[in-house]
Amino acid sequence: MNENKRSPVERLTDALADMSILAIEMEQERDEARDRENEWYQNYLRKSEQLKETERLLAIEMEEHRKTKQAFREAVEFYENRAKAPTHAENTAQTDETTASGQSIDRDGKEPTGRKNKPVRL
Repeated sequence: MNENKRSPVERLTDALADMSILAIEMEQERDEARDRENEWYQNYLRKSEQLKETERLLAIEMEEHRKTKQAFREAVEFYENRAKAPTHAENTAQTDETTASGQSIDRDGKEPTGRKNKPVRL
């Protein structure tokens, strides 16, 4: 046979070999695409779980912050009210004056009925 002239069987055999190689390459590409798709989906699932965990932790931190903020407000309010409220000594000085004999006299100058000014322990 002439080398330049190939029989139809040889040409068909070569064509089938080329097609087989292309089919194998396409199957490999398909498998790689599936793997990439699976990797992408697995990455999506992993990131989704991380996001849910972060949201859960954020909710816990926000609740702790709210409680701390409320406790701080209550403490500030307590100390502000305490600073505004007159002390017992101021209350006593405003309502009664003590005479040298130990008897108390109201601010309007009247003596109370039998009440003596006793020191109060705080």
